Amino acid sequence: MAVRLFMNCSALLAIFISPITVPAGKRGVVGWAIEGQFAEINAISAGGPDQVITIPFDDVLGDPIFVYVTTGDTTVEWTRVDIKEKFTATDTVFEVRHTDKTTQILFGDDIAGQSPLSGQEVLVRFRRGGGVRGRIRSLAIDESRQISTVLPEKSSAQVTFRNLEPSKGGLDKESLPAVARRAPREFATHDNITTSQDYATTVQTFNHPVYGSVFKATAVTRASLNANLVELYVLQNGPDNNPVAPSLGLKKGIETFVSEKNVLTDHVRVYDGAIKSVDLDIVVVISRSADASVTKKRLRRRLASSLILLISIWVRAST
Repeated sequence: MAVRLFMNCSALLAIFISPITVPAGKRGVVGWAIEGQFAEINAISAGGPDQVITIPFDDVLGDPIFVYVTTGDTTVEWTRVDIKEKFTATDTVFEVRHTDKTTQILFGDDIAGQSPLSGQEVLVRFRRGGGVRGRIRSLAIDESRQISTVLPEKSSAQVTFRNLEPSKGGLDKESLPAVARRAPREFATHDNITTSQDYATTVQTFNHPVYGSVFKATAVTRASLNANLVELYVLQNGPDNNPVAPSLGLKKGIETFVSEKNVLTDHVRVYDGAIKSVDLDIVVVISRSADASVTKKRLRRRLASSLILLISIWVRAST
């Protein structure tokens, strides 16, 4: 008997991205899940222009965000747009604005975009999650549940969930200093890749929902008469922000990613970057008012951002 399951494992802060079918005679299958869960906010419109609904969470994902406006038994899904001022008074549109601590839903003023009428019920549906908190070790999930199945009808199955491998991907919001370092280099390429530095800069922005993201990349270009051979040496972002050898899926994804941006005469190959473990014993003299643990953290971050190394740092602080 084949068992087909539709599951939303909110207790695991994860949602499966496709139905899971267990064929007859099979003991188990592999399914991909996305960290996070859906949440909702309900509000009753007070009417008037420029209404704002505030979502009081700092972990709201940029997409998807849905808005439904209900009058009586009729519900209409409104459309998310980038600039509501481009629309007319009858267009049911909204904007989304993210801040450090909240996310805001912005409605029109009945000149540029319609506003909800007084008494209408507004439902905002969104996803919370993402970031490095979703990175877990192998077998961190190991539990059984009684699941109601779709097929055969009116049956249930005891299902055990295990993650046999560590989770992949997941990045926190970029800090302003990180943006200041990265943005000028990316802007200089204009979303095109020509030089070896362009390759290294662009590849470090690659992030795949299944195969993860790039920790560090460097590129070497070898010119020939009819084409250029570009060798990319890549490390993947692994558990606890440590570099690991890239998976085959990540390397194939990078090749496809750069093929849409580089020149046709470049032939790209992606190789595993080398990982060299070192121990650094650093003595740092700090003032009496400084915090030794903060100094250690900042020093580690600065070194890790400039070296392609897996670093174990012990800092002795003296005043």
